[in-house]
Amino acid sequence: MRHLIFFIIPFLLFQPGCSSDNQNTEEGLKVIDVAGGVGKSRQVNLSEIADTIEYIPLETTPESLLSNPPHERILYEKDILYFSQKKGIIKIFDSKGKYVSTFNRLGRGPQEYEQLGQLQIDNESGNIIIKSINKVVEYSRNGEFIRNAILPAPGMVDNIPISGNFRKLGDYYFFLGGYIYPVIITDRSLNFIKKLKYPPEDVDLVKDVEISISHLMSYIYLYKDRIRLINGINKYVLSINKDLSVDTVFIIDYGKYNVRDNAGSRLPSTAPYLWRHSNVFESDNYLFMRFHLGSLSDKPYKMHRNWKGSVRQLIDPNACALFNKETEEFTFLDQPEIDQMGFVDDIEGGPAIWPKYVSADNYMVSYILAEEFIAHAESHKVSEKFKKIADGLKETDNYVFVRVKLKTD
Repeated sequence: MRHLIFFIIPFLLFQPGCSSDNQNTEEGLKVIDVAGGVGKSRQVNLSEIADTIEYIPLETTPESLLSNPPHERILYEKDILYFSQKKGIIKIFDSKGKYVSTFNRLGRGPQEYEQLGQLQIDNESGNIIIKSINKVVEYSRNGEFIRNAILPAPGMVDNIPISGNFRKLGDYYFFLGGYIYPVIITDRSLNFIKKLKYPPEDVDLVKDVEISISHLMSYIYLYKDRIRLINGINKYVLSINKDLSVDTVFIIDYGKYNVRDNAGSRLPSTAPYLWRHSNVFESDNYLFMRFHLGSLSDKPYKMHRNWKGSVRQLIDPNACALFNKETEEFTFLDQPEIDQMGFVDDIEGGPAIWPKYVSADNYMVSYILAEEFIAHAESHKVSEKFKKIADGLKETDNYVFVRVKLKTD
């Protein structure tokens, strides 16, 4: 990646007994101009970012039958799809939709996990990594136990409280440190290695643990062979490499809509400020993000939700956004139609798609209920390929897996 500047203005990397206070210029960094995108949203066609889209019905058998995954959590790496389920279960399929197996090691034994917390598939080995309540357990892609590591104290690393978000990279584990430190780094035995400290301008905002506001929380995700860190409302996006060196890769510009001045307030959903919302996914060419827009949007998203037995249409104050890493173009996405969000499928005519996961080999993936797939084919102009798949489905069938090959040049 171009313009990487070794180490960073907004963070200090701490080791026991030493620290670094290197200063670097912001010149040359890629700017994600979120403020400049306000009022300029548009519909974005899938063909702008993708080469192909595939709709793959997942095999339906008594053993493979799926329920809605908690937090819409699915993962796809090395041609294998992992569908998380309730009660600590993972259903596994191949890239053709064939059911492979059910993974379930729920329990209290040394080779088991007490709950299916943070779930990660190692990009290189394909190993299954699960952060449970107070330990991390790793299994082979075939479900064989490899190792576990127990936290030295419940919910603590180096006497620092950690939050639920967690990632593994190489020989290191990365934990979010809540409102004290954005990231705590350990080895595979959970021995403390290093920690990142908040930048000075953020210390006053995050030191009060009573301020439990989501837009103050740091966020980490895995991109290929590096960890990405977004420090809450801070404008810097950092990259932590396998050797634990740190680069600044992007600057998020919130401009006059920066929520910093109101960070300690319980802001309503209509607040005219910008902040990151929900998951972030990254491919070679693109960043997929969602941001709170509130009343800044003149075309707010409309979604129907079941509320105590009745269906209501609600306004979603959060919008999808795309950042092109090569051109540095930032775009807020218009809602294609009510109850959908993301990119218009102008290739096969399917429902709009927004990533539920992006793999290391640049596949954006999602899923559609069989009954919704059938209904869409009946009410929209779709390709013959889409229609043929719909004709072969029953409403009680498993989900249809959606696999999109993203552009890489």
